[in-house]
Amino acid sequence: MNRLAYVSTMHSKPGGKSTSDQILTILNTSYSFNKNHGITGVLLIANTTIFEFLEGDNDILGQLFYRISRDKRHYDVSLIMNETNIETRLFTRWTMRLLSVGVKSHYSALEKIIQSCGNCFDLKSEKDKHRFDIIFPQDLLDQSYTTKVDIDKPKIDQPYTGVTLTLTKWPRPTDLKMTKELVDLCMRLRKNKETFNNLAQSGVYTTDEDLLKDLKKIDDLGLLKQEELKDTNSPKRIEHAEDHFSRALKKFLFIPIKVKKD
Repeated sequence: MNRLAYVSTMHSKPGGKSTSDQILTILNTSYSFNKNHGITGVLLIANTTIFEFLEGDNDILGQLFYRISRDKRHYDVSLIMNETNIETRLFTRWTMRLLSVGVKSHYSALEKIIQSCGNCFDLKSEKDKHRFDIIFPQDLLDQSYTTKVDIDKPKIDQPYTGVTLTLTKWPRPTDLKMTKELVDLCMRLRKNKETFNNLAQSGVYTTDEDLLKDLKKIDDLGLLKQEELKDTNSPKRIEHAEDHFSRALKKFLFIPIKVKKD
């Protein structure tokens, strides 16, 4: 198994499409391809800067990166990491995150990458370094790591085993700060009975720990209804989950971050 990462810059409006439309297109096409071909990792977008970290079969990754490098929706694609013979994945699925000022919801994914691959990046130019710095904040890079990330750590203890979860009503803005992940989580819980495992596999959250934290926030407000599962079968998954996520993104799209120029 191989692992690679690249940075690139998104065109402002190719073919008349808005940035949000481009992002939704990338999400829908990438989600389906990566799921069907066993590709895991994370795609991070800040304004027009793109960083993607990918893991999977060597041949498939090679073909995928060739397609990525020829994609007209972005330019200046630079491969900044290429590791071979990787035994264990860092990510169990592929997800996409949009970065906003002061929001640290993506830090768990960045910490995982830095802890395991911090010395593997090859930033060939000042432009690569600048784009890398946009994605990886300096306060995160300045942290001192004494151990590698524990990839094989046991599953986290969580109190939502054997139950279905629903949202009784939407939280008030004064009670809970609504991030993009929380908005999508609430939409799912409001419309359907969900299990923790189904939510964890939906691709909204990079880690189960992040999902658990947000569920507990809702639970602490008394808005999370729990019902015992009557059989061993999980509730039916929603078809076309990526389209559902796209609608949430369109409504609650990120605020463009301000990049401090050198």
